[in-house]
Amino acid sequence: MENFSTGLRWGRICSGRFVVAAERVSG
Repeated sequence: MENFSTGLRWGRICSGRFVVAAERVSG
């Protein structure tokens, strides 16, 4: 369960970075 929680946390961080990158590209 702890491993799953860590994976979910990293998933949200990566997701946030991707959104920020997409916003930068779109301007």
